[in-house]
Amino acid sequence: MDEMRAMLDSLMGRNRNECGRNKRGDSSFKDDEICKFFLLDYCPHELFPNTRSDLGP
Repeated sequence: MDEMRAMLDSLMGRNRNECGRNKRGDSSFKDDEICKFFLLDYCPHELFPNTRSDLGP
């Protein structure tokens, strides 16, 4: 059991079971660094890759 716990800690971090505001790095979709277009599966940066209209990353 401890081996599995150690494996999950290495993969997902020690705070994997925390939820809500207790979790560090808790982000909201309202944050500026979250791409709203990507959440809707429509990212204008991925529409025209490697073309003249490429917007870049």
